[in-house]
Amino acid sequence: MIEQPIERTDAELVAAYRAGDVRAFEDLHRRHVASIYRLVHRTLGDALLAEDIAQETFIRSLRTLDRMDESFNFGGWLHTVAQNLCRDELRRRRRDPRVEEKQPADREI
Repeated sequence: MIEQPIERTDAELVAAYRAGDVRAFEDLHRRHVASIYRLVHRTLGDALLAEDIAQETFIRSLRTLDRMDESFNFGGWLHTVAQNLCRDELRRRRRDPRVEEKQPADREI
């Protein structure tokens, strides 16, 4: 009988990354990237921008992992970071006059 490897929790992966295991962060990324992308894409409606902001979310997480403890909810925090980046983007769109609203193709001018 083949035993299935036991999947480590987010807290265990964070601790492993902090101890120098780079693959632990790869596992965290693999575990959460799809849900982060869906959140951002649903919020902003732009697939390419969703990829960029999802990537930025993980880059920011790398910068702060050294300050996390074992009781930290990595997945929940990661979603909060992504939501905040979406809010920043929406604010930028409101302030930037060059950002145009999408016009329907059949609209007469």
